Order: sequence, then C-alpha cells, then structure tokens
Amino acid sequence: YQCWVRGGFITRNERTFDFGWALSVGAEVFEHRREPEELHKRTEECDRLGREHSMPFLSACLAPTRAGMALIREGRAIEGISPLKAGLAVWDAGGGKNHPYLKAVLAEGMALTGNTGGALHLIDEQIAQIERLGW
Repeated sequence: YQCWVRGGFITRNERTFDFGWALSVGAEVFEHRREPEELHKRTEECDRLGREHSMPFLSACLAPTRAGMALIREGRAIEGISPLKAGLAVWDAGGGKNHPYLKAVLAEGMALTGNTGGALHLIDEQIAQIERLGW
C-alpha cells in the first residue's frame, strides 16, 4: 500500500499513515452522527501522529479538514472555517480531486457566519463539478 503525497510516495511508517487516515477519514462517521467531540478526539490523534512521524499530509491536510468540520458542527463556524480551508488547500495543492462534501460543510460554515453569497457560490461550484463526467 502506498499513497501519493507531495511529490513522492509514502513508503515508511505505512501503518502509521494508515492509522492516521482511519483516525481522520474513517472518523467522519462521527461527523455524520453529529458527534463532533468524538471527531475532535480522533483529529487530535491524527495531528499528533503526523507531527511525530513527519507526515505532513496527516497534520496539514487530514487533521485540519476534520477539525474544521467538527468546529462547524459544534456551532463554532468562525473557528472552523480557517482550518477547513487550509486543509482543503493542501489537498488541492497535492493534486487531490475536489471534495464536494467537505466544501459543502465549508459552505454551511460560511452561511452560518453571514457569508451567504460566498456559500451559495461554493455550492454552485460543487453542483457543477458533480454534474461533470469523470470529475
């Protein structure tokens, strides 16, 4: 198992990376269950693993996106927007495909802070994306 990250493959500490992936992406079930405190716990552990094992994809992309989601779900949208945007920027810069669900959560946070125009524009972009074949 290998994962492409910032111009190279992760080949060392593969289990650590897998665990970090499970802690972040796998923990999205808590986001869907509206249990942001559980998502926070796993996000913090993912961030710690990324930092301790020099895996910036975990600490600069996966952890911030899930932390931002959790904050938005807790009603702390102003705090959640920044890490969610930062993590998505790392995802995009690494060649990742656009992530409609995360951007929908970002749009929700934007709307909660009064930026309804920006939120609707972001939703329109995501709808256009998912309507394209092979996005």
